[in-house]
Amino acid sequence: MENNQQNITIWKNICQELSRTIPSTYYGAWLNTHQLNKIESIDDETIKIIILTPSAFHALKFEQLLGEQIKQILIRKFNKKIILKFKIYQKEKKSEQQIVKNESLFSQKVINSIVIDKALIIARNLGLKNELTFETFAVSSTNEMAHAASLAVAKSPGINYNPLFFYGGVGVGKTHLMQAVAHRIIKKEPDFKIIYCSGEEFTNEIITAIRNKQALEFKQKYRHCNLLLLDDIQFIAGKNAVQEEFFHTFNSLIGHNSQIVLTSDKPPNEIALLENRLRSRFEAGLVVDIQQPTFELRTAILLIKANNQNLSLSMIQAQKIASLVLSARQIEGVITKIKLALEINKSILDDNLIENILKNEKPSVRNQRKLTPNDIIREVGNYYKIKPSILRGTQRMREIVNPRHLAMYILKKNLNISYNEIGKWFSHRDHTSIMHAVKKISVSLINNQDVQKDYQKITQVLGVE
Repeated sequence: MENNQQNITIWKNICQELSRTIPSTYYGAWLNTHQLNKIESIDDETIKIIILTPSAFHALKFEQLLGEQIKQILIRKFNKKIILKFKIYQKEKKSEQQIVKNESLFSQKVINSIVIDKALIIARNLGLKNELTFETFAVSSTNEMAHAASLAVAKSPGINYNPLFFYGGVGVGKTHLMQAVAHRIIKKEPDFKIIYCSGEEFTNEIITAIRNKQALEFKQKYRHCNLLLLDDIQFIAGKNAVQEEFFHTFNSLIGHNSQIVLTSDKPPNEIALLENRLRSRFEAGLVVDIQQPTFELRTAILLIKANNQNLSLSMIQAQKIASLVLSARQIEGVITKIKLALEINKSILDDNLIENILKNEKPSVRNQRKLTPNDIIREVGNYYKIKPSILRGTQRMREIVNPRHLAMYILKKNLNISYNEIGKWFSHRDHTSIMHAVKKISVSLINNQDVQKDYQKITQVLGVE
């Protein structure tokens, strides 16, 4: 009974018969991940069926969901008592052959794998991305407060910073931190009731619930979770019925010490058409601004993402890319293009490939939003590692004065505002001080290569000339 072709045929017949009675999701999630390995006769009345399974967790769930049905099919076929047994297998990268692991389902290694497998399956069912964890999040001065707050929430949900509200532009890491919180909690508390959705999905679900007279089911779902993660909360602004429902959901969750994490492209006080009662509740928690990643942070993100994709990107190549892309989302796109070029076009990861891919990757901050004096001052401060408040202040040390003059020059050249207006941004300096700074930088850009290099890198990030 150990003929391999016979086993394949029997398993195919089992799958075909089960497909008539089980949900299609079961077929993809469970039958496609298992296969018949061996059929052994124990005695005249009993047959042992050995099934290959990816993990101990899969084996337990498989037997729970489909074990009895498979036994009944096999009893009808062989007219004997059936015993189901499982063997764990994995595909190793160095070999195309499957290696069968004869591990006890009660070994410590298997017990650990059950926890990991369960966490991954829960995360996948919630719509989380496996790679968006704390371990893959690069930290710098632009996001360190948000990172610290996220860790605190993951450690003690519902206790610290509730609600936790992140805001910032596209690709600064808001969603990454939100999902990292969920991943960390799932590993510790796999039975935690978690809901992750976008503001648009929340809105559509409310509309569907009202249309189908299922408002009670909607309330039961959202008001009894332990953790609500809602991306792009600004989407509900201006929608009265949606804001009304979210107001009551918010109050119910806070009342039960359930954790709420929200993201938006703007702080609560700048979200147009957001009800004041919601705005005040958002501001009652911790509101954190996540700024555009600095050049150093973008380089670090590139190296992390390249490593995750098994790409051998050098520091110089990473810095070249980081000088032209502004957000983690753009970085993701460049990494994807590199990987495709290597896999499909059989290219070589060299400077020529990087140059070709970067041809169409130009900074686009000005196209995304109107550039403000704050944007320029903040980016100059990021480049020189000087706090914006110090850059705007009155300290006269050379390492502060020169970056300050460069910020004034970029403001004048790109925002078309008066010298007096620029002076207001720098501790109300008079217009002659600003004129002197602008003239000084104009000369330095002709004669000083260091200033030329700094100016080029900062303006590349800002997307200006």
